[in-house]
Amino acid sequence: MHSTWTEVVSIIAHDLKTPISSVKGYIELMQVAGELNERQQQFSERALHSLQQMEQLVARLLELSWIDADRPLQRDDCHLAELVARSAELVAELARRRDVTIHLEIEPEVSVVPAESRRIEQVILNLMSNAIKYNRQGGDVWVSVKNKPDGIEVSVRDTGIGIAPEDQPHIFERFYRASVHSGEEIEGTGLGLSIVKAVVEKHHGEVSVESVVGEGTTFRFWLPRVAE
Repeated sequence: MHSTWTEVVSIIAHDLKTPISSVKGYIELMQVAGELNERQQQFSERALHSLQQMEQLVARLLELSWIDADRPLQRDDCHLAELVARSAELVAELARRRDVTIHLEIEPEVSVVPAESRRIEQVILNLMSNAIKYNRQGGDVWVSVKNKPDGIEVSVRDTGIGIAPEDQPHIFERFYRASVHSGEEIEGTGLGLSIVKAVVEKHHGEVSVESVVGEGTTFRFWLPRVAE
């Protein structure tokens, strides 16, 4: 029954990708095809934002179906320093909108690890996106990549609202959303961090969180230098 449900989720998510991409493409074409008035521009931007949320949800459903199906990793030479730099470019617009500054602290000659780069990039993107979304306006995010004795550690530290102590033991559970006391409605499904944990552990790595309410949060994950 469980495998059947996993297959259904995967099929539905795959089938949703095409119409979402199609609608998104038409709206983008409409924006460049001719001049829009201010109200039309606002409507088109809201539509694109909603479609981006749907794309993220579909991507996370596909990740969950992959995790639950327990498929083998397609390992390659994973350059964590390069993935962090590329992820910073991908979240740059989100950071700009919230006036958040991203700082990269990458040690020279960081080792390559045997990992599925596409999955690890999603881990980094999830953590960086959260660090921006749950940050204060005008805040900072520090992302570091360091060599460790048996592997590589990536940490993402923010100056955001923090996570309450009672929420921290549950933060990696599926669909769990920590209480937000900033008065701001923050979008999310409660799936991102559960995917982070599952992907890292599938690589025989470790993930942890440290947080102080009102000061910020640090997520760290470690990947072994040798595949197990």
